[in-house]
Amino acid sequence: MIGDPETASRRTDLGFLTTRSRPRAGATLPSIDYTHYARKESAPPAPSQPTSPPTPDPLDHNPLDLSMTASAAPPAPNPPPPAQAPTPTPSDNLLDLSTAPSPPEPAAAHSSERPKHAAAQPPSIHPVRRLVGDDREQLLPTRPTLTLTRVQSGVGGIDIELLAPATVALALACIVTDSEGESYVVDPTHPHSPPPPTSIDPLITFASNGFGRFGINLRRSGELSRLIVVATSATGQTVEWTGTLIITTFGGGRVDIPIDATPPSTATIIASIYNVAGEYVLRAEGQPMNGSLREASRSFGFDAISWLDARTPIA
Repeated sequence: MIGDPETASRRTDLGFLTTRSRPRAGATLPSIDYTHYARKESAPPAPSQPTSPPTPDPLDHNPLDLSMTASAAPPAPNPPPPAQAPTPTPSDNLLDLSTAPSPPEPAAAHSSERPKHAAAQPPSIHPVRRLVGDDREQLLPTRPTLTLTRVQSGVGGIDIELLAPATVALALACIVTDSEGESYVVDPTHPHSPPPPTSIDPLITFASNGFGRFGINLRRSGELSRLIVVATSATGQTVEWTGTLIITTFGGGRVDIPIDATPPSTATIIASIYNVAGEYVLRAEGQPMNGSLREASRSFGFDAISWLDARTPIA
């Protein structure tokens, strides 16, 4: 039980309490007038910044917890438009190897229809005509050309012979241009005609029997560029052409070129042979002319041959 403090004994262990004193009777304590108290004007509160909800850590989220949905992420700002590449302009320097502008790729055509097959190419108006094996062909004004195969143009030899009545006064000659551009005349029926270029194994062989007979040595087939076969009047008078020029290959193939339809004249170019990429192309010319062997050769572009007279070339 707590006793009366007035009668309590003095305590000496609380020395700090000895400085306290009771207020005197009748003393007036200072008072504060709270009505006229001047308060400092406080600054207006700063507007609160909106706080975004905390972004949940994806590592802390349980992938099996379907009760929590991730808050929608704020929309990402639009990316800036890509910078356009500078358009290259043609350089004034012709040696400028910089990258040139590539042409635009054609847009692919989208179609639900099934692709149609490409239309077949129409056949050639003049298909290549060949001599097959030991067949026999005839060259006429309506079908004047024929092409030998590479085997027929490069194996063995080719014989050229004119068959005509003995009453016809004509002579057969051959004008040749080789692969080096040299041109010469082979005329076995002319007594003063120069021989072809000397060679142990000549390109053009000849025999003087009948109206003249020639052979092409196909061991040297690549040396032949072109050749024409010319028939001329042995007397210089107009000739009624009749007969057939026969060209025979090594395998027994035969090509006939009739000359009956040729109008009367003093000379005619019967046929020509051209070396086209290793294949000999035969053509029936049937070109008559009132002239000599010299004029006939010049009419086909053999201008590099010098002549002693209208019939005799100079070697």
